[in-house]
Amino acid sequence: MKIKVALIGLGRVGSLFLGQIINKKSSMEIVMVSEPNETPGRLIAEEEGIPVGSVEDIIAKGEEIDLVFDLTGNASVRQQLRTAYQKANNKHTIIVPDMVAYFIYNLITEKEISDTVSFTGYA
Repeated sequence: MKIKVALIGLGRVGSLFLGQIINKKSSMEIVMVSEPNETPGRLIAEEEGIPVGSVEDIIAKGEEIDLVFDLTGNASVRQQLRTAYQKANNKHTIIVPDMVAYFIYNLITEKEISDTVSFTGYA
């Protein structure tokens, strides 16, 4: 069984997650990523043939996605996801809480997250 993942936000943290998931191809699959800017993470995704789309494109994938990591730090993105999944009655896809993402980040790197990164909690 492969865990099907979507990543939103491919800045420093999102790019690190992307690299780790790419290295775990046997157990995880990146269904789609969303990053509006030309970040190194977006370029890696494109080089790897991973579809790059909008948040709306990720939402449209519905239950094809098991886990969504919103790594933007923008509470409105998380709210958009939550509202859309509730409206679609999607009880399968999990929006990973910030603290869980922060926990995973600490497992995969020794780097500190900048003080500019904010946690939106489960809002």
